[in-house]
Amino acid sequence: MRRVFLVLALLALLGFAARRGWADPWASPGEIGVRNDIEILVDSGVIDIPVTTWPIPWGSVAHALSRVHPKTLSPLELEAYDELERHIERVEQGGNHLGYKVALAPGRASMNWFGQTTRGKEDAGVSDSGTAGILAYRLNVLGVYGSRDHQRGRLDGSYLALALGNWIVSAGEVNQWWGPGWGGSLILGDNSRPPLGVSLTRNVPYRFRTPWLSWLGPWTITVFNDRLDEATAIAHPWLFGERFAFRPFRSLEIGLFRTAIWGGAGQPQGFGGFSQILFFHPTGYGSLVGDNRAGADFRWSFSLAGQHFTFYNQDLAEGLAHELGGLLFLHDFIGQVGLSTWGPVGDDGGNYRAFLEYADTAAGFLSPQGPFYDVAYQSGIYLNGYRYRGVVLGYPTDSDSELWTGGFMLDGLNGGILTFLVRHGTLNLGNVHNPPNEGNTYAPVRTAFDEFDVYFRPAFWGRALELGLGVTRWAPTNQPVEISPDAFVGWEVNFRE
Repeated sequence: MRRVFLVLALLALLGFAARRGWADPWASPGEIGVRNDIEILVDSGVIDIPVTTWPIPWGSVAHALSRVHPKTLSPLELEAYDELERHIERVEQGGNHLGYKVALAPGRASMNWFGQTTRGKEDAGVSDSGTAGILAYRLNVLGVYGSRDHQRGRLDGSYLALALGNWIVSAGEVNQWWGPGWGGSLILGDNSRPPLGVSLTRNVPYRFRTPWLSWLGPWTITVFNDRLDEATAIAHPWLFGERFAFRPFRSLEIGLFRTAIWGGAGQPQGFGGFSQILFFHPTGYGSLVGDNRAGADFRWSFSLAGQHFTFYNQDLAEGLAHELGGLLFLHDFIGQVGLSTWGPVGDDGGNYRAFLEYADTAAGFLSPQGPFYDVAYQSGIYLNGYRYRGVVLGYPTDSDSELWTGGFMLDGLNGGILTFLVRHGTLNLGNVHNPPNEGNTYAPVRTAFDEFDVYFRPAFWGRALELGLGVTRWAPTNQPVEISPDAFVGWEVNFRE
């Protein structure tokens, strides 16, 4: 009956014209067309803003576009410029906007990448969002069936935000994506649902005026503190995170980040506990208070024989400790590298983007001593590890895995977006099985994994409709091989999770 209801609801919604309008003060993770347009303008030197910390405030994009002379742009650059200007105009119109979403995704639950944020087999939701002066809000109410955490009623994507000077203060459940990758982020991606918390982020990435720091170029910083769910032994810990991204050159962006799980029953709490986390307070054994992770990433764009390329890398230290003399020592790294390229298709502003990405989540990335299994995303204090509701907050394959991801996107052809995604790798390389929350929670044994998906978002109805088809191959050790077809159909208007 649920499937019949969702199908009927989807067919009914297709009979109405889609009213497109964004009241959100930022572009959210998963908006693949927006990301593609922003990166085209950044990599071609038209604008200069950080692009590896999502959500990206629209104020940052609007300020950069205000300095552009459209008549100097190529057809491809002009199409990206016009598309972003249309988004900004909708945001600046303000007002109240109703939204809705219906999605069906039969088959095995997907490991989300930047362009896919659906987390259940059957989703339906309504939303109300708007702006009033310096205030912005969104209320999403979702019903989700067939998800990995089995919670049906959700408020994912809901928030209340306030613009104070050049800062945005928000409270709610907002998706974040930290890093240059397309297939996933080692530290924060959209594979897990967003926890409830508060955040502070810089709106327009102005340069420092002082000569001592102006060399950093445009910069942004984001700080948050979220409430996690109950762990097996320590109830309701917090997740603290901070990321600083800057562009010392127009071709280079660098990001520095850290997260820490802290507090909860029996652990340092309150202001004292938070200050210990904030200032890397050591325990008596040289380790740090809480469960800490830190790392860095970079994104370098360049041209070769007239072709645009972007090379990127992200490294995450699973272990932090104090050495003699107070120095902070980072160890047990996992890593990600990728290469992206893009260019025009035709003469009307259409474009393509292709990327190839490799991620290794077994500790000891590029180390002759590695790999070390059952280390990444685990914790000796918090038994759930680096997870929220049983789903890893970082790379979608969870710990001890290696994955190749290839993607190809056609954007702007007759106004639509066509995307192909191929994945190949091995999950749970160490064949570690420590249920229910340790080890790889996605693959309880060593598993060979292959996936092919194609998504199409046509231009009509304001790109509200999305269709997807795919096939997944699972080959667990000493178990039958499973080959399963996947499908996706969604209808989304003014709905962001």
